[in-house]
Amino acid sequence: MKRGSREVLENYLKTIFLLSEEMGFEFAKTSEIATLLGVSQPSVTEMLQKLKKKGLIEYHPRKGAFLSEKGRKIVYKLIRRHRLAERLLTDVFELSPEKVDKIACAMEHIIDDELEEKLDEFLNYPETCPHGAPIPRNNRLPKAEGVMLSKVNAPATVEIIRVLDESAETLMILRELNISIGQRLKVTDALSDGSMLIEVYGIKHLISPKIATSLIVRVISNTSKK
Repeated sequence: MKRGSREVLENYLKTIFLLSEEMGFEFAKTSEIATLLGVSQPSVTEMLQKLKKKGLIEYHPRKGAFLSEKGRKIVYKLIRRHRLAERLLTDVFELSPEKVDKIACAMEHIIDDELEEKLDEFLNYPETCPHGAPIPRNNRLPKAEGVMLSKVNAPATVEIIRVLDESAETLMILRELNISIGQRLKVTDALSDGSMLIEVYGIKHLISPKIATSLIVRVISNTSKK
């Protein structure tokens, strides 16, 4: 398999893992995979069928997908190396968040077992990446806390605890909106197309479905009657 094709495959596996096991759900829905990866739902369906044939996932068209044991082993190693690389680039080299994810994505494919352990030791065994995601250890990953902002009923007050989509584009948008880990914001409305109206520092913003899906929050208060 060519490197580009392999990386696309691995990105799907990581996204399925993020949207299912790590968030405490049984299945990663096709619509959520498409939103997070920025691709069409038919494209997702086609790839899920390929991953199922390779024995990397279990796929049920009406429910979604989850990783097989074979797929999970691949993802744990990728995620561990990616998040250690992010820590190195952020804590040691102090690169901007917009650059970190792209470089870490490249590094995760070339870090070997020895370098992985050396990095972990050098960084003093970090528990999370700079975006709040836990780092796997001994083939185990702590269960993630929180819920996707897209699943919160308005009106509500929430605290940002993690960013799922670490792409340069998403991180730049969050910086422009003054949204960061640990910050509280108000959810004032959820629209039918998946976009949401939020309030940050007294200023209202309309965020896209992708941003709403990318933000993991802890609900502080919720007065919704739904």
